[in-house]
Amino acid sequence: MHKRLNILVRYLCLLILAAIFVGPFYWLLVTSLSGSGDIYAFPPRLFPSHLTFHNYVEVWQAVPMARFFLNTVIIVFFGTTLTLFLSALAGYPLARMDFPGKKLIFIVLLATLMLPEEGLLIINFLTCSRLGLTNTYLGVFLPSIASVFGIILLRQAYLSIPKEIEDAARIDGCGHFSLWWRIMLPLVSPALATLAVFCFCGLLEQFSLATDHLEGHQDVSLVCWAYLAFRNVFYKF
Repeated sequence: MHKRLNILVRYLCLLILAAIFVGPFYWLLVTSLSGSGDIYAFPPRLFPSHLTFHNYVEVWQAVPMARFFLNTVIIVFFGTTLTLFLSALAGYPLARMDFPGKKLIFIVLLATLMLPEEGLLIINFLTCSRLGLTNTYLGVFLPSIASVFGIILLRQAYLSIPKEIEDAARIDGCGHFSLWWRIMLPLVSPALATLAVFCFCGLLEQFSLATDHLEGHQDVSLVCWAYLAFRNVFYKF
């Protein structure tokens, strides 16, 4: 009896936590499918009196949503892909190769992590402006593809691979690039997946770069447009 009571309490706690986390998403979905009367009703209605897709139709007619989706796909896909490639490529020699200044380079990379991202905004903007990358997709994701966090993350993943695997590959005739591409890269796929998630979220939330580098609001990503729209609405109040 006591064991069943403990199980019941655990499941009850899990249900409460699930409701807390799922609640905002449910409310977001319900309000998007509700009319203005249900949205502004007090007390709030958990179930709308009638479902309507008028809000979605109105947004698609008033705003170029397809263009925003395309902008998001281009920025996130190329930004994430280039970041993964450069981080995986730069982290390999720091972990598995010996060359002069290796430790110094790693220390410098660690030191740059202490620099706040806001302190680099002006430098990135001036650099992209002089390269003619303002108001282009490249100006949004190019400054972030050289990710120090990604390089260090992949370096630590490479260091976790046993030396015997590398020795066996070299006996079979693998060079540095072949060893990296065929052996090391597949073994660090969990770290690549983790970095991909961070890159995806970071590129979606690059409000400052997008608003500074893109003059036309039709060139921004979907999340950035939503941020600008809500900011304009709240500034009026």
